[in-house]
Amino acid sequence: MSDCAIDCDKCFTCGGECCKSVAIKLEDPVDIDDYEDFKWYVFHPGLSVYLDTDDEWHVDVPIKCKHLGRNGKCKVYDDRPPVCRDYDVRECDEGDDSKVTLSTPEEVDSYIRKLKRAGKL
Repeated sequence: MSDCAIDCDKCFTCGGECCKSVAIKLEDPVDIDDYEDFKWYVFHPGLSVYLDTDDEWHVDVPIKCKHLGRNGKCKVYDDRPPVCRDYDVRECDEGDDSKVTLSTPEEVDSYIRKLKRAGKL
């Protein structure tokens, strides 16, 4: 029996949302040029940049894991890699964990203007 049977009912209810994209951590932006660089990511259709609740910036790449079954369950659960094994389903909130999400160049520009008004740039 897989160890999933122990505590992952929650995992089965969301359809594997955490397996439908890859979040890549970015270095913290320190100046306007760093924020302007966010545009490069969002120029690519489907990508977004977000600030999570831990104040870390990420680029979100919406791409489904090839082992996520049509039923929302992992097809290789017992042989999944460490990054998947280390994920604690009890900490999954199934929701958006972002404070800021930027998906278009206009949203990046608007965010930069907001930072300037607040004296943060």
